[in-house]
Amino acid sequence: VGSSLINNLVQIGTGEGKSVVLAITACVFALIGVDVNCSCYSEVLSTRDKKDFISVFQALGIEDRIEYGTFNKLCEQFLNEKCNIREKVSDMIVNNNIALTIADRRTRIRPKVLLIDEVDVFLSDQFYGATYTPAVYLRSPSIKALLDSIWQTRTLKTLNSVKALPAYRTCATQFSNWMFLFDEAIKDMIAALQSFKGSTYIVHSDKIVYVEGESMVDNVVRGYDTIWAYYFENEKGTISASSLETNVGIIINCGAFSYAEMPHDFAYIAGVTGTLKTLAKSEKLILTNVYNIIQESETLESISQVILVADAPAKDIEAIKRDRNANGGESYWNRTKFKEPTHFTIQLEKLKNKKIPVHAFYLDDGARDNFERIAGETGGRCEQLNISSPGGAEFLTNVVTEEVLRKAAGNQGDAAVELYRTKYVRKAFTS
Repeated sequence: VGSSLINNLVQIGTGEGKSVVLAITACVFALIGVDVNCSCYSEVLSTRDKKDFISVFQALGIEDRIEYGTFNKLCEQFLNEKCNIREKVSDMIVNNNIALTIADRRTRIRPKVLLIDEVDVFLSDQFYGATYTPAVYLRSPSIKALLDSIWQTRTLKTLNSVKALPAYRTCATQFSNWMFLFDEAIKDMIAALQSFKGSTYIVHSDKIVYVEGESMVDNVVRGYDTIWAYYFENEKGTISASSLETNVGIIINCGAFSYAEMPHDFAYIAGVTGTLKTLAKSEKLILTNVYNIIQESETLESISQVILVADAPAKDIEAIKRDRNANGGESYWNRTKFKEPTHFTIQLEKLKNKKIPVHAFYLDDGARDNFERIAGETGGRCEQLNISSPGGAEFLTNVVTEEVLRKAAGNQGDAAVELYRTKYVRKAFTS
């Protein structure tokens, strides 16, 4: 990634194609050998976007260079890049060692870029002002016996009363170097026995889960409120014995890591948001002074053309209504940023007004008529793309290159394309 590349933010409104812009940008970086992290706040949206574009990434042979995930997942990947921090801490304590083994010291081979969806969410106190605290469950028969004893004798109020339990003395022998951590954990356990019923959890698929934003997450642990929720639901018969065995233990925090520091590990940062104009002055100062984001675009004037690749036509209005009703109904969608449904004709008019051509490539004949309309009305080209053929990715690469040249060369665009075809495009190539 060249030093001349400027960290950049672009404002794109809801329904105007943020996910498409991120995917195409990711493709460009991945094609030049860069690893890309596309991060947002929602597991649902992240999973959806990856699913929508995975066939394109596979066709271009770059799926292993593009990662989609939440900010939490980004932190997890960053921390575990050279070792699994949870495994290291767990092994140290379970084996009663007093120091960690040396982590892998290999350096990263490829540069990384960070593409953020909804930058304003990242700047909220939920992320920018908070820390990511990875925790590990310590599990062993002796630890399970200690937890069972504390749960069964819920009248215990002090650490000293727990120390009198046989299960505690067993742990003290096995984990002699680390009982100061156990003692602090026990204090938290005793307090949580009084508070866990007030936590807002849900039992789903034999696990305790929590709702965060638009996602239902099963990898979040809210201290010993979660541990005792497992025990409580197990007594009621809604959590199985095997799930209880798997999901309880003594919780050890592996450290606290600032979300705000994570982006500094990337060679380049870019992002999209629907609220760039309304960011507070303090937020803009953070972007400029902390992350060196010195170029901001509040319109899409920098986009000269659109590449559309898909295997199905755009949904009609009735299909959109049906799918929204089948996935939570309007009562759900009204609480999200997708409150207003959109249709491809609305986006098509916006592109036509800005004179932005759409080059549409259909993977299945069922999408031909729809794609020909989109390309025809915007002055783009429409062709079938066979991603199963050996030359499918090369064909798409050539098309994108030709259209970029055609736009950049102005009046000499057609001549530039012909020169490119003569020198680089294989004559025997078919899509």
